[in-house]
Amino acid sequence: MDARDVRLAIIAPALVLLGYYVVSDLRVSVAAVGALTLAAWGAFAFSRPRLALFLSLPMLFLAGTKFRSRYADDTLEGLLDAQVIFELVLFAFIGVAVVAVALAVRTGRRMSKAEALIAIFTTLALMSTLWSAAPALSLVRATQLAIVAAFAVLSVRILGRAGALWTTSRSLAWYVLVCAFITIAAPWTTLPLFAEEGVFRFRWFAIHPLDAATLTGAAAIGLLGIIACARTQDIPARPGVGIRVMFLVMVVLLVLTSSRGPMVALAAGIGLMWLIRVRPAFRAAAVLIVSAGVLASVVYVSELRSWVEGIAAQDSAATRLFLRNQTVDDVFQLNGRLELWQELRPIVAEHFVAGTGYQASRAALLDVAEWAAYAHNALLQTVLDLGVVGMLSMLGLIFLGFRAGLDRSNPAWVRATVPALMLFLTLNSMSNESFAAAPDIELFLVFLCALCAASGHPRAHLQASGAPASS
Repeated sequence: MDARDVRLAIIAPALVLLGYYVVSDLRVSVAAVGALTLAAWGAFAFSRPRLALFLSLPMLFLAGTKFRSRYADDTLEGLLDAQVIFELVLFAFIGVAVVAVALAVRTGRRMSKAEALIAIFTTLALMSTLWSAAPALSLVRATQLAIVAAFAVLSVRILGRAGALWTTSRSLAWYVLVCAFITIAAPWTTLPLFAEEGVFRFRWFAIHPLDAATLTGAAAIGLLGIIACARTQDIPARPGVGIRVMFLVMVVLLVLTSSRGPMVALAAGIGLMWLIRVRPAFRAAAVLIVSAGVLASVVYVSELRSWVEGIAAQDSAATRLFLRNQTVDDVFQLNGRLELWQELRPIVAEHFVAGTGYQASRAALLDVAEWAAYAHNALLQTVLDLGVVGMLSMLGLIFLGFRAGLDRSNPAWVRATVPALMLFLTLNSMSNESFAAAPDIELFLVFLCALCAASGHPRAHLQASGAPASS
């Protein structure tokens, strides 16, 4: 008997035994099918890295989409349901794609400042499991954060700054349109919201109108950048009627969500995009006027309140849209957010250096207010989870996102779009956990904006369709 026969004699019974367990146990069968599927997907991503990155974006959108209502403390207790399993499976596919693409395409470039800050933030989140109040939750969320971070870095390194921004903006707009169409065509797919104000607010499935407005506003900024820079020679595709119609639809959907924060943030983002493109003299005058207006509002806050009360006394569609059957006191108190932030001060002081652990502050928040699974402020949420070190890392990323408008190596539409998108995300995060919540497309956008400011990445040549070329 030669060596080949010996190997066959050992392998054949092992395969028969493995096959028996796979067939006899449903769990083993599912695990085997899942492993083979992930292996096949990894092989595909290795051979077609650009296409794999492109296909991973819808997975990230779906992973952050809520299809059911769930109690806030269910996450702390580690309760699994179909939604959670679906989310974990999608992140597994994205993670496999990220690893395969990283092995297939080795750029060999030096780490940029943005990549270094992202690495610091991600490492801190992973390390926070050591002192986390909910270690299992922190480990899962930190792993998802690492996947999102690597996904963003590889997207920019492989697709280029222009390619990554264009692909993400276009994909996000289509995601919003598809979700909106499903909601209109099949309204029963949208679950009742637990705390409506008695007014209609557009959204889809079980996500909050504020989250729907955030995604819609971010998509609108991306599309507007293409439209505003239509006369330049370095836009990824000429903005035809389709892009303009998509932008108008985004604005209409945002208004229908009746979300004040995203609407104000979108207006500010559009204003910044305009400032970047006008002559320096007009830019300086506009900045002075806006600064004077903000200063006057802060100094004369009582007069501002009286002015708002006077407008609120008038029954009109605009006031109903803005107030949503709430009082002026509710608006100025940010729907209880100011009181929540005041009560969170002792928790922040106690865990100021390192935080309570990534995404582990939920228990403390629920003790303060049973409706507050998050701090409803991204930077405050970051301090609660990762302390001052995490907050400084995030502030550095935000600063780099704004600096992208000054990088002359960026195409004109990137220089206009990225700072506007960063301003939208920053202003919106002042009353919303936004990119400090569970890792999803909003955090990916923050990473993307910061990475677009990093020097050393060449411009990507995009096809007219805007889809990344296959490798």
